[in-house]
Amino acid sequence: MNLPSIGQTVRIRLRDGAQEYYQSRLVEMADRNLFIEVPLHPSGKGALDAATTPHLWVEYNGQDGALRRFHTRVLDVVDMPMPLWRLEMPQPEGIIREQRREFVRVSADLDIRLTVPLESGPQQVTVHAYDISGGGLAVWLPRTVIVHPGMTVEAQFTLPKPEFPVTARCSVIRVGDRNERGMALASMKFEDLKESIRQRIIQYTFWRQLRTR
Repeated sequence: MNLPSIGQTVRIRLRDGAQEYYQSRLVEMADRNLFIEVPLHPSGKGALDAATTPHLWVEYNGQDGALRRFHTRVLDVVDMPMPLWRLEMPQPEGIIREQRREFVRVSADLDIRLTVPLESGPQQVTVHAYDISGGGLAVWLPRTVIVHPGMTVEAQFTLPKPEFPVTARCSVIRVGDRNERGMALASMKFEDLKESIRQRIIQYTFWRQLRTR
């Protein structure tokens, strides 16, 4: 059915297509019910009231990176021991899959081995990742490494839990200004990445979501 995973962050909207959303997390699934944390507004302005929210839309990213959403009913609030909203589980045909992908981007504790093509020959340097998603990554570059938007570089890194080596061709999308330490943040997009490798990266982002909560 491709429901969200236990522990996965979900977005709650009061109607389909609404701009405003609340953030929650799937805590449990049992007896055709979903149990989520009380939805909170990301700005911190407050929580939804279950008594005045009989129907809602749940939106999340599937393991293939595609956006999914479904309509559901709020059945009640239970203590397990913290208050959780009990929702009606959707039928498989009730889950809408968007054609576009929106990959979850998470902070990454990864060393990245970059190979940068230069006229004098390829430059290899180990840098640290800032974040990663199924679509690309961002890394901190020291003064000794110069890249420009449009360049193609190679990134090698190892995903943990379990260890999985990745070699990816990346196009540089943007390079930020250098900070007081001389570091610049470079955003890169994966090019021609095998789907099996992308799925492992997406699994890593889900694992990081749970670990950093």
